[in-house]
Amino acid sequence: MNKTGLILQREYLTRVKKRSFVIMTILGPILMAAVFIVPMILAMNSEEKSNIAIVDETGVFAGKFSDTDKLSFTILDTPIEEAKEDYAQNGYDDLLYIPRTEMALPTSAVIYAKDQVSVTTKSYIRGIMKDEVEAQKMMASGIDPEILNSIKTNINLSSFILGDDGEETKSYAEVSMAVGYVGGLLIYMFIFIYGSMVMRGVIEEKVSRIVEVIVSSVKPFQLMMGKIIGVGLVGFTQFMLWVVLTLIIVTGFQQVMPEKFNNPQAVESFNQGSRIPGGSEATETLKTEEDPGSMNKIINLCSKKIFLPFKNANGKKDLLNIDNLTYFFKCLLLTNPIPQGYYYPTDNEPISLKDIALNIRENKRLPQKLINFPLILKPFIKLIFNDLYKKLFEPKIIFKQPILKEIFYEPKFSVSDGLKKML
Repeated sequence: MNKTGLILQREYLTRVKKRSFVIMTILGPILMAAVFIVPMILAMNSEEKSNIAIVDETGVFAGKFSDTDKLSFTILDTPIEEAKEDYAQNGYDDLLYIPRTEMALPTSAVIYAKDQVSVTTKSYIRGIMKDEVEAQKMMASGIDPEILNSIKTNINLSSFILGDDGEETKSYAEVSMAVGYVGGLLIYMFIFIYGSMVMRGVIEEKVSRIVEVIVSSVKPFQLMMGKIIGVGLVGFTQFMLWVVLTLIIVTGFQQVMPEKFNNPQAVESFNQGSRIPGGSEATETLKTEEDPGSMNKIINLCSKKIFLPFKNANGKKDLLNIDNLTYFFKCLLLTNPIPQGYYYPTDNEPISLKDIALNIRENKRLPQKLINFPLILKPFIKLIFNDLYKKLFEPKIIFKQPILKEIFYEPKFSVSDGLKKML
């Protein structure tokens, strides 16, 4: 073994055997796993449904607070002082007090609770009050809130790189920027941590005058290269151990409480101004996101004999089979007069990417090899590839429109039927 290799071996083995290396190697994954686990634990503490009593002295918000899966509202017709004394005994968790105002609409409220009020609860209440006060102000000014909501528009701007051969490639400037920031941060962190290790090693040998003995038999270049490469391997080893141990901790926590990592399937909610319109509601518009679709790519990918990370891709979405679309136009043409409004026909039931993959493999008689998408990567995918994250994990179920019943449209075909035709 040459002299550089000996120095590298000595630097590597000496540092990985230190107590500080072992402690940091253990603490690092615990801290990184806590980034994913702590939010789950906090969510567990807010799983129970909260019953909120409301004392509204203004009467403006009567019937405006709708119950949700986690929140239940009840209007009390009692003075605030009496309500503050009795709300806990009456089975309520929180008390919302909206004081009377003399000359203006209420713009403030107070929540009384025995424990800390969650951010989600405060945000929901604040949003309801804000929407109602704004609607009242617009009506007082002669502005129709529905017309204002119909004017609001989302612009979807995509960018493509046009090659010399005319080929179009979608560009992601945001991804490049995020990768640059993350890469720069990692480079700075590793230089700061492990560069200081090289510096401390040189200082120790200089102070103890060992370096004078070493240089007498080793070239300075060999000494420095051995130190830099040895410390670099120490950093690489520690980083890989962090990744592996973090994955083990997060996966273990998922096995213990899988329901905390897998969001329940939920129907996408449409608030005022984004609800699907139909009939007399034709002035309201649905906020949609233009999606060219990628079913052919999914079919090609699922046709390969490989393990696909779609086992936990449970975000169900409404799709539209071409046969259902044809049938929709037939119903539309046979109806006279045609109801005015926006139409969003869908298949008879939503489907997830996991179900699509299993369906494709079943039709092609392939082994149904699906594995879980690594949970540790989900936050990074959501940050960098948000569109991909939505397709994999987020549900998108369209509100069933009453206007479709007016033309007697009922979907006759499923996604499975469409896949069989495509295959």
